[in-house]
Amino acid sequence: MICLSRNYRIYWASGVFWALGLMVYFLVYNLYLLDLGFDEAFVGQVSAAFTIGNLAITLPTGWLLNRFGMKRVILASAFLTGLTFLGRVIFVSPLLLESLAFANGVSIGAWIVATPPFITESTTPQVRSWAFSLWYGTSIGMGVLAGLLVGLYSKHPGVLMHPGALGNLAEKKALLFGSSSITLTAIPVLLFLTEIRPDGRVSSCANTLVPKTKHPVVIQSGEFVRRMLVVLALWGLFIGSFPPFFNVFFYRQFHQSLEGIGWIFSFSQLCQVSAVLCMPALVSYLGRSRAIPTTQFLSALVLPLLVTVPRAV
Repeated sequence: MICLSRNYRIYWASGVFWALGLMVYFLVYNLYLLDLGFDEAFVGQVSAAFTIGNLAITLPTGWLLNRFGMKRVILASAFLTGLTFLGRVIFVSPLLLESLAFANGVSIGAWIVATPPFITESTTPQVRSWAFSLWYGTSIGMGVLAGLLVGLYSKHPGVLMHPGALGNLAEKKALLFGSSSITLTAIPVLLFLTEIRPDGRVSSCANTLVPKTKHPVVIQSGEFVRRMLVVLALWGLFIGSFPPFFNVFFYRQFHQSLEGIGWIFSFSQLCQVSAVLCMPALVSYLGRSRAIPTTQFLSALVLPLLVTVPRAV
């Protein structure tokens, strides 16, 4: 029987709301910018500002976690995420939109950096790998639900407002406000977290503390680190340039409606969940050192084929 700590269960529940709000928001937001009259170049600038915010907070988050504790940092991240989401819908000034995108990148980046140590400190080694799989599988799975919700809402906008009351811009704005509210729902859930003390961690099945065991830290060689950084940079450049524009691509290239883009996004996330579930078997068959580059190579082959596809469906 797999038994997870109360802290982990609370964090997982908050992550469901957080991930669902994020998925809906980023699925719709770029199309919202196009409806406001901005072009693809500005969409790229906003995406770049968001990414820079992610990078800028990566190292400081470690200091913040040590200084203020995980619970405070995660709560602040959730609050700032919801706040910047709302600001990115309320304001239309290009400078403000880019500044809020940067702040949004900071808030989400801090949450992402805080998640692995929080899960590690909230679980025992016996269930830790399963806990990580559950967390990331659920986060990706929320993308499936987000795509379905956006598609259904686009088809039946009268669920929240009187039928016919929404134009394209108002429809997307309503979805963005709704997703921001979903993200903010994570905050009252997070209030039930127990701050993890520096002298122990929460055990698997209760809130009792288990003394930390000290393991020797193995420092990889400088050559290995340099090679790994080159690989990560190239991979990030390749894969990171697609997600911010996928909805714009299907909207411009294939003239897909919001409903169609929602269904496409949902299907893509379902494929990701399936891949995550299959990865342990692939690692067992090929080994970690061959499984990772194999999947990256296959992705590098398949993604450019989108350019040659004549139609979306």
